[in-house]
Amino acid sequence: MHNTKALTIDPDAVRAWLRRPSNEHPEFTNAECLGVDEELTGRGDEGFLPTVDEVLTAEPDGVHRRADVTRVDLWLIPDGEVLYQGALITVDLAGGVRLASLHQDVKDFTDRDQRGEAAILTALEHIAAQVCLLADRYQAEADGPSGSQSGASATVTTPGTFSEEAVQTAANQAADDILDAVDADDTGVRDALNLLVNATLGYLTGQAQDLAEVVAQG
Repeated sequence: MHNTKALTIDPDAVRAWLRRPSNEHPEFTNAECLGVDEELTGRGDEGFLPTVDEVLTAEPDGVHRRADVTRVDLWLIPDGEVLYQGALITVDLAGGVRLASLHQDVKDFTDRDQRGEAAILTALEHIAAQVCLLADRYQAEADGPSGSQSGASATVTTPGTFSEEAVQTAANQAADDILDAVDADDTGVRDALNLLVNATLGYLTGQAQDLAEVVAQG
């Protein structure tokens, strides 16, 4: 059992890194290069989650992964016609294991009134909490019944694992049932639901990272 957290955030170190001149463009800070604006960057900005993703990918000072965590990613998800209103968080572990969170709404990442550095830091702390939750549950499952926590037995419920085919079948059936229930026309709602199914599968399997790629793949 690992005794250290899978992902930790040092807010002071991240804040200092954001304010530091960029190595590639010294005339700008890291924050400016990544699009972090003290007035605009916040939950109401459609580009908020992409900016969080950019900061996370840049691996700033103060964001520390445990040795067995090889990568942490955000997979951005639209809400209807509005882009980037949620995301999945994935954790890659040594040995080729990938863990995925449940859908995280943009509201989960930061408070309504936070802007700039504060909003980015809150989002990073939310990501770290989800990463730790996923890694701890996976470790508890791997340890089996013989594993223990603090000298006492613990019951951990882990999410089920489903094949791509099973997810596709369930998603298509759900879309068909909804369309039948509302007696949807051949366009409009039907197109939107079909696009949602395709986007969900594309994001989960890594075949697409944004809506444009989903549409391009038909």
